[in-house]
Amino acid sequence: MIYLRCWRQSGRSFLLVEPVITVMELMRRSLTVLALSILMCSCAGLPGTDRGIVTDGSKPLGPAADDFSISGRLLLKQGQRRDHLRFSWDHTATTDALLLSTALGQGVAKLTRNSKKEPFARLDLADGKVYQAANWQALSQEVFGQALPLDDLPQWLRGAYPQWRGAAGRWQIVVSEAQYLPSTAYPPRGTSGLAASVGGQHQLMPRIIQMSSDDTVLNVVIESRGGDDE
Repeated sequence: MIYLRCWRQSGRSFLLVEPVITVMELMRRSLTVLALSILMCSCAGLPGTDRGIVTDGSKPLGPAADDFSISGRLLLKQGQRRDHLRFSWDHTATTDALLLSTALGQGVAKLTRNSKKEPFARLDLADGKVYQAANWQALSQEVFGQALPLDDLPQWLRGAYPQWRGAAGRWQIVVSEAQYLPSTAYPPRGTSGLAASVGGQHQLMPRIIQMSSDDTVLNVVIESRGGDDE
């Protein structure tokens, strides 16, 4: 839309053509700016842009962390069955504590391990039942309906294996996504975080791990490490 304005000055006539910005035009421009802002924010959050995400397996994983504290999601597929669980996991060289809950936060089970105390593994279910065994693999039968290689999983989660693929018995293990973390997040035992960060060292830690056997697939998606949300 345009606006025509006429006037006379010193015996001469003048005609000025001025554009008029309507309310609809202002709204259109505002929506355009908003859409561009959303697009820029979305691109900034894409994996591999600014979060140190690696997916091509070109770099070795590690160096290994002694301990870890992580949380995320477990996605289990068994034939036509699908299970989606939240988890939080605290690991040291001699102990583990794995809490499982529904997507709404309702507790399902707690798996604990203490290599210095027999029986080494314990399972507490939400209904009050308690199971004990020599390892977590035996106890996972009670939670998931079949034995899962949970005893080997901490080694992958802490970056102890530099390779992106491996096996645990009949299970195939694949790291499909890893993320660079400052070494101060998991300094080697006996060193300070400041000493560990000298030289800008980083740890490349698994972020998504898939474990598969026959028609069973377990995906472990790590959403935070050391209590720091991504």
